[in-house]
Amino acid sequence: MNERRTPSSTSVTISELMTPESANFLGNVFGGVILALLDKCAYVTASRFAGRVCVTAGFERVDFHSPIEVGELVHLTGTVDYVGR
Repeated sequence: MNERRTPSSTSVTISELMTPESANFLGNVFGGVILALLDKCAYVTASRFAGRVCVTAGFERVDFHSPIEVGELVHLTGTVDYVGR
């Protein structure tokens, strides 16, 4: 079955409550925890689009603009923007 997938059909949103286990001594969530969530969202999005297991080759750039505190609900949305060979 060669079903053509569109970026909108593979959009994924995940949400996660930030808990004390994810925090540093200032009560902010470690950047590594956010990067792990980003990777999880990217995996689900890419795998849904490709129809098979995918891996992350790398992130080009990640900027943290403000801290995320324990107790906040974080939402990540992944979409396929470009497909190459």
